[in-house]
Amino acid sequence: MAATPFVLGLVVVTLSLQLATLASSANCSYDGVAALRSDAVQASFNPQWMDGLWYEHSYEDVAQAGASCQTLTSLYNNSTGQIVSQFTVKYGQTPFTIVEKYDTVEGQPKGVYRKSVDAPFGIPGGHLIGLKTAVIDAKQGTSTLQYESLILYSCVAFVQELVFFSRRPTIDESELADMIKFAASQGVDVAADSLQRVNHTGCDSHTVSEPLVLSPLLV
Repeated sequence: MAATPFVLGLVVVTLSLQLATLASSANCSYDGVAALRSDAVQASFNPQWMDGLWYEHSYEDVAQAGASCQTLTSLYNNSTGQIVSQFTVKYGQTPFTIVEKYDTVEGQPKGVYRKSVDAPFGIPGGHLIGLKTAVIDAKQGTSTLQYESLILYSCVAFVQELVFFSRRPTIDESELADMIKFAASQGVDVAADSLQRVNHTGCDSHTVSEPLVLSPLLV
């Protein structure tokens, strides 16, 4: 398959992040991202409640430039503590899926992970880049043992990612605004002009065509 601007952009981002890991940042550390978590996450975060399909609604992430229809399908491995997620996007009408891996970090509390990726088309080096990641907030549904909204924050050197998810393809603007305000209140550097909105109108109802299952290659 010919490389699209999305894939070429991902290559550039991957190489940039590899160089970024050579730099240092006092603001990007596991202790630093851990401090951003809500009281609820600190007290009782349950990673299994992240399982299933998520719709992205807003993000700050240079790797998503030009993408649309972003969804995340997650599965928690109770044996290892790892969360494996299929992050699926479209560029034009072409779908791409990136496997994201969230690994627990020794000595760090619940809701703090090392994030790495398996990029499509054999793009090298994704697993070598460890983004320091925290669940900023995760709100439980009223009648189910799963989370209904999710805020994730990741950073490496001078690059940060901030992503807002819910279980629904649409979200009330006031609800999203409250999530953004909450992230800022927790100490996340939220730049309104850097946040991009995701519109799922016209997207497939479920862009991941097959259910996510763990395989030896993903753990």
